[in-house]
Amino acid sequence: MKKIYLLALAFVVAMATITPVYLTASNNTSREERLSTKEIVIRDIKYPPSTPRPRSAAPVISAYYSSDISLLEIYFNNPVGTVTINVLDEMQQCIGRYTCNTNNETVAFINLSLSPGYTYTIHIVGDEYEGIGYYIP
Repeated sequence: MKKIYLLALAFVVAMATITPVYLTASNNTSREERLSTKEIVIRDIKYPPSTPRPRSAAPVISAYYSSDISLLEIYFNNPVGTVTINVLDEMQQCIGRYTCNTNNETVAFINLSLSPGYTYTIHIVGDEYEGIGYYIP
């Protein structure tokens, strides 16, 4: 029985010493830098008049692009109805499109490989909402 207690104690001590070293081994880089995730600011152009505008500092839509896994994540913090997300390249050609109902889906994931050195436009448009953001990898 003592062996079980000693083994459990050794496991707890080992985890207590290993975990802080693992968490601080990133030499003070932020989570976004380690995962190469960048935030894309989406500006509201048109907002539904029937929906009360939030007074919080959180934006209506938050967008992030992870270049490691080529994933565009769009979070709908407030529902704005059915919208279409268009990702446009510099020539304004659509390279990615996704339609969702934000009353049911609060997150949209789009797999895209965006090349460095180009400017991409994220255009979110619906019946009562329109927003736009720009991304340069």
